[in-house]
Amino acid sequence: MSNYVKSTNFAVKDSLPSGSADKKIKGAEIDTEYNNIATAVNTKADTASPTLTGTPLAPTAVAGTNTTQVATTAFATTAVANAVAGLGTMSTQNASAVAITGGTLAGVTGTINSVTLGTNGSGARTVSTSAPSGGSNGDIWYRVS
Repeated sequence: MSNYVKSTNFAVKDSLPSGSADKKIKGAEIDTEYNNIATAVNTKADTASPTLTGTPLAPTAVAGTNTTQVATTAFATTAVANAVAGLGTMSTQNASAVAITGGTLAGVTGTINSVTLGTNGSGARTVSTSAPSGGSNGDIWYRVS
């Protein structure tokens, strides 16, 4: 990609004395300027579906932005980290049990200790070590002794 660089200063020609041979604009000067402009224009990226090379840079949007602007890898990394931070820790205890520490279960179906999840239409299920205050039907809490 190249930028246009003007080769001939046509305005200087206006200040030259009348009759000076340098005051005339030559076809070669116009041809050189035209070719320089054509090269600069033809080597720029198209505005519609450009093919970028190198490492294109873009400003990083504020976390939570939901628009059609370009998302950088920094934005995506932050979004994933924020999403993961709100999840509980899940680890397999044995073939038929899973321990979940903190977090919210949404769209989960299955059974935990004879309590069926995801069938009462109440939305997310909260897993907590204390009784949820103002919780939803289907919330799961357990006592640590």
